[in-house]
Amino acid sequence: LTNFNSILESLKNLNKNLKQDLKYRPKENAGLDSSKRFSKIFGAQFLENPKSLSYYNSIKESKLIICFIPQTSFIEPLYANIPTILVGNNYGFFDNKERRKLLLQMKNDKLFFDNTKEAVKFLNKNWGNIENWWNKSGTQKIRKKILNFYYSPEKDFSKKLFNLIKTEKRSLVN
Repeated sequence: LTNFNSILESLKNLNKNLKQDLKYRPKENAGLDSSKRFSKIFGAQFLENPKSLSYYNSIKESKLIICFIPQTSFIEPLYANIPTILVGNNYGFFDNKERRKLLLQMKNDKLFFDNTKEAVKFLNKNWGNIENWWNKSGTQKIRKKILNFYYSPEKDFSKKLFNLIKTEKRSLVN
């Protein structure tokens, strides 16, 4: 709850034109009642209804995605090459030397901010030219590195998947 409140407080400092473009997509209640809290501060018109718009369509319509946990909601826009930043203390997800090195590279290229105030400063400064930042070779290089580091399928993935399905099908028939 403390982290959530910190995020909300920092978002209040976004430039007015940026704040008008903001949409919040609640995932689930999880005891925070985040939809109600966000709506109370920013207004119900800034809530996106996950039942009326798929996450994929939502990210395709977005100028920038802000994520607070490096999970599916962070990886999908990276794959779709939509500007995306990760905000918060995510050191637990980057739990060894190699992963922390990746996190430092993300921080240097502004894909990761360990506090919301710094993220808001970056957004306020760069909102009008987010595409320029995102299309920089360093930003794209680290985006691809994240995807290859964590989510690169094996070269013969489709063959292995086909063989697994074939094996499972045989076991179901027998």
